[in-house]
Formats: sequence, C-alpha cells, structure tokens
Amino acid sequence: MSSSKQKLIYTSLTIGGLIIIGGGIYYLYKYFTEISPEEEELKKKLIDINEKEIFDLSNELKDEGVIKIIIKINHLSDYLYEKQNPNLDEKRRNVIDKEEEYIKLFADTLAEKKKAYDEAAEMVLNSLSIKINFDLIQQKLSLISPENMEKLTLEYDELDEKDKYLNEEIAKNAFIYYANQMNEQGNKLKEKIEGMGESIDQNQQLMEFLIIKMKIDDLMYIKYQTSMQSVKLFLYKNNLLNDDSIKEAKEILEKIEAVNGNNNNIGGSDES
Repeated sequence: MSSSKQKLIYTSLTIGGLIIIGGGIYYLYKYFTEISPEEEELKKKLIDINEKEIFDLSNELKDEGVIKIIIKINHLSDYLYEKQNPNLDEKRRNVIDKEEEYIKLFADTLAEKKKAYDEAAEMVLNSLSIKINFDLIQQKLSLISPENMEKLTLEYDELDEKDKYLNEEIAKNAFIYYANQMNEQGNKLKEKIEGMGESIDQNQQLMEFLIIKMKIDDLMYIKYQTSMQSVKLFLYKNNLLNDDSIKEAKEILEKIEAVNGNNNNIGGSDES
C-alpha cells in the first residue's frame, strides 16, 4: 500500500473519513447557547484549541497544528459517536462469533463513525478564527511521514478520563495481546486472499482487513476494557514503548505495518 493511501486510510479509520455536510452553524449555535453539563463537556472539547500552537506568525498551518486539529476532531468524533450510538459497540461485541450479524453491525458502525466524524470535523474547523478546509488538512497530512505522524500524535494526544485506570501491567499485556492477534489473524487473511487469487480486488482486501481489525479491537476491549490507541498512548507517556518486555510485540507490529505499507499486501509478519 502506498504511503499516500496509508495516510488516507489512517485518517479515514482512525477518524472515520470526511464528507462535508451541512449543519455546522446549527451545532455551534446549539452547543454554545443552551449549556447543559453534557453540552459544557462538548463545548470544552470543541473550543479548547490554542491557535498560537496551530498557526505560525504568517497564519500558516503548522505540521504539529495539523496533528492537534486531527486529535481534536478524533476526540469530539468519539464523543458524538458514543452519544448518538450508546449501545452499538456493545451490540456488535455481543455477536462477535456470529459472522453475518457482526458484519452488518460492522457496516453500521463504520457509517455511524463517518457521520460523527463529519460533524466533528465541521464543528472544529468552523470554531477556528482562521478558516481552513479539510482539503488543506489532507494536503498537510500527505507531507508528514507515517512514522512522524504517529510520533506527533502520541506527543500531543492525552488519555481520556475513562482510560485513567490503565497501569503498566494492563497496558503491556494488552499491547502484547493485540500484536499477537494482529499477527495471527493477519496471516490467516493473507492466506485467504492469496487463495482467492485475482478474484478479490484491493477494496475487498481492505474491507476484509477492516473487519478483522475491528474484531481484534473488540476482543481487546472485551478482555482489557481499553483500545490500542489508549494503550500506546499510556506506554508512550510513561516511557514504556521501548521496554524489553514488549519488544517482541512491537517488532511484530512494525513488521505488519511495513508489509501493509510498502508491499501493497495485507497480512501478518509471517512470524509466530
């Protein structure tokens, strides 16, 4: 998969993609005029951006500014998704062993996350005093390497309150679990795709990968009540990402990312 496609998938998965829709002004008016406790939380998530950290003295968007905007959109998008779909994740996890039902709820989840992200992106961008559009965000993202993008994201992001219970043992175990699941399921998918030959195109491959990734995310949540992003963030903030106890798991994930990013294939690291 090319680096540009990888970045596009990163933004659309991590954050759900973007289709500009109407209603941003309505949302801003609603959330800034009638303030309930929940809306106060949303207001804080929406406007708590230091624009001096986003734009340089010439009002040009900084690299770190792009990442901070994406982080803001991510958190607001998650908030909106959870408020709009309070039971969808639980329903999906409850049918994780029922393939047909799971795939339907997977599709519903993708659609609802996209909807929430659309709203969040428009609201965040409209809240800035210097108006920019998402085309500029994507243009800036295309100039940042995946490695630097992840480094900046971990540097500037913060754990949500719901993840504050994480400790070193849970985070390390969850990280290792995720890496092993990605390797095992990725290799199974790779064998499946190779067996299908040219009858499966790249879009189908990507969809198969997304289903597996969501299943692994769900299995991890069921087991550890957290997400991989939260785990990596915890490990990074506590200087544990280079800890010897997770070195093997980290190498597995790096090999998977290399395979998926450079060889235009989907699969594990070919190591157990």
